[in-house]
Amino acid sequence: MATMAQAITMGWSNWQSFTCEDRTSNPNGNQIHWVKGNQLNTFTSASNFAVKTTLTLGSDFKWDDSKKNTGLLLTFCSGDNRYAIQGASKQAYNSGTNKPDAIVTEPGTVIVGNWVHKENHAWTSETVSVSNIVLTAGKSYELVFTCVNKVFSAYVNDQYIGSFDTTAAWGDTWAIDEIDFGVDQGGGNRFDYQMDGTYKYTDFSYSFTKANPEPTSLALLALGIASLALRRRVA
Repeated sequence: MATMAQAITMGWSNWQSFTCEDRTSNPNGNQIHWVKGNQLNTFTSASNFAVKTTLTLGSDFKWDDSKKNTGLLLTFCSGDNRYAIQGASKQAYNSGTNKPDAIVTEPGTVIVGNWVHKENHAWTSETVSVSNIVLTAGKSYELVFTCVNKVFSAYVNDQYIGSFDTTAAWGDTWAIDEIDFGVDQGGGNRFDYQMDGTYKYTDFSYSFTKANPEPTSLALLALGIASLALRRRVA
């Protein structure tokens, strides 16, 4: 269950659906998707926004740990940066050290990171945010990336995974080149190359409206709840 703080952070409203392009599919029908070109204006015209989708794994899903790499689930691309929710093997090749890094204890564990920026290889244990969620056959996962004041935050099934401040990495020319599902801008680390079985992406949605109460409102709400509890105890 998400904590109160996490639930508040996820307080977006007025979700709108969008059509995501099928980029390619492999023989068993698994598809990867992308949003690019003039469609990106839909998401980046506002300084704060959120994008979500649901990933459903088939009953035949199995993570292939022999690939020694990550499988991208949801990726925001900008220049040399790839902010991504991904699945991970026990060891993944790190192009920075030219050695494998042990990053998770169970194959298919969901991680978050900026996985190709030259100073931040997300598949190292020092730079990746590791969740306790493991991709499991027959399960569904709601993947959410929020962007608030140039800080990306990732959530899976309402559970907060990690955040990345984009300002230092992107500088003043802040722009999103592409949004991908199951792959990245260059086509590498495809999700369907790291597993066997079937999966599907559905429910592509975005929001510009954050429904979080102001801090003062939250304080007054908490005070009101405490006062009510006290009155009930007295009564």
